[in-house]
Amino acid sequence: MKKTILTFILFTHFSCIESTNTNCFYQVNNEKLYVKSVYWGLNGNSRTVKISKNKKPIVPHEPLTTTDITYDGYFPIYLKAEKDTLFIYTYVLATIPKNFKSNIKIKQIEISNKGNMMFMNDKKYIDVDKICE
Repeated sequence: MKKTILTFILFTHFSCIESTNTNCFYQVNNEKLYVKSVYWGLNGNSRTVKISKNKKPIVPHEPLTTTDITYDGYFPIYLKAEKDTLFIYTYVLATIPKNFKSNIKIKQIEISNKGNMMFMNDKKYIDVDKICE
């Protein structure tokens, strides 16, 4: 079974270090949000993405938490950081848990397949699957 774990930290601009556990980050004042991704399955085609205040790596089939925003499934997720807001463009909106506390605002926008095609070619939006290729 193939297992790859990636952890991202988002900056106002995105940057990465190449490795199995990759760190990139977004920070407003002294607060950071981490985007963590784990892929599993025979072809690595199953995925969980979490947005969290902690940088602890996630594992496949980890139970939902009351402090992380979780996306389960392999569908496009694009990010755009602007001032104190993290914009998340995706097919499936996640529930923001009551205990997710952050001064960084989260704005989710549901996109269609046509929207996905637009985001794929626009450098202003970061594809979670391609942050660190």
